[in-house]
Amino acid sequence: MYFYLINLFILIKLINSQELFTSSAELQQLVHVEKEIPKIIENYILLENKRLENLKSILNEYLKEESELFELEPKSVLNPLNAFRVIKKLAKTWEEISKEIQSDLAENYLKNISNQRETRFPNEDLNGAIQGLLRLQDTYKLKTKDLANGLVEDININKQMDAKVCYEIGLAAYNEEDYYHSILWMEEANERYYLLEKESKEINKSDILNILSISLYKQGNLKRALIINDKLIELDPLYPNATNNSKLYEQELLANGVNEEDFRLNIPPLNNYRWGNLTKNTNETDNIQLNNTSIKEEEKDDSVDIDDQLLYESLCRDEVSLNITEISKLYCYYKMDRPFLRLAPIKVEIIRFEPLAVIFRNIIADEEIEILKKLSKPKLRQAKVQDPKNWKSNDGFL
Repeated sequence: MYFYLINLFILIKLINSQELFTSSAELQQLVHVEKEIPKIIENYILLENKRLENLKSILNEYLKEESELFELEPKSVLNPLNAFRVIKKLAKTWEEISKEIQSDLAENYLKNISNQRETRFPNEDLNGAIQGLLRLQDTYKLKTKDLANGLVEDININKQMDAKVCYEIGLAAYNEEDYYHSILWMEEANERYYLLEKESKEINKSDILNILSISLYKQGNLKRALIINDKLIELDPLYPNATNNSKLYEQELLANGVNEEDFRLNIPPLNNYRWGNLTKNTNETDNIQLNNTSIKEEEKDDSVDIDDQLLYESLCRDEVSLNITEISKLYCYYKMDRPFLRLAPIKVEIIRFEPLAVIFRNIIADEEIEILKKLSKPKLRQAKVQDPKNWKSNDGFL
């Protein structure tokens, strides 16, 4: 799965040239580590074969010694020298056998791989890569089906995600209480489930339906959640909490004035929102603010923060274009507001005022840039991404 996510990030780089340096550096290291894994496994196999050969050698030697010991008369064993020889031989043999059998080659190799991972990626794991992918999906308005098909805009990596990968992405979103993405990816996993080979079905259809049903419920789609849960019970009547969830959904519908005979009829369009119930349509009986999933008071009026996030994403997609009047106000100048800059002024190009964006040109030579990159790589830390929902910093590639 790592390889698939890496390919997607490389494709995004083709779309967005303003990629953070820490992202590309860590991805390059990740690819390097992945290339090392076959060598590590080959070395482990060689050492393991050598260990087995040593055991065979010990066995052959023991069988040879054993035949000599069996030839001794019973009374001969009482001879102190023979007794010493027998005891010494058994002790030595068992020591050698124990040493080889209890060899911690596998443990040492696992430690080696883990140490490399911790050294190069102290804050990154598969979940972090998934969260980065979801941010890219939002920022560039990438369709879930296109991503699952290996397609980013017009670039195709010719490698599709199967239901298992889609499920893992949806589950990671669900665990972060990101029900918006959970619905998108669980629906995709559900569609792709029957494309899996029977012998390779490592996920359960029931698990997909369960997460999808709960995510729909959390987003206020009660009727849809109930229908998906019906399919879950039909598939696996004993699935944990499935029956209880049906009762819960029905109680919520009754509490919102929906008649029992209408529980599974007149299904409104899917309501799937990213931040709070901002797209709630009061004319749709399915899209209801649930009693136990109500938005906290301090989160209700975060429209300013969300507007900033949406503006940021639009800028990344280059959708906020300048009109002729705005373009006419752009200019270049020499920055000379410091004594030293009188001798070596900095070339500044203003490319936008709202928000302010400038380019500093010819600050250092390309050779100096390469030196700085080499010096900074050992000190690089993963880029932090601000979550507009709670303003917590998250680790991620972008």
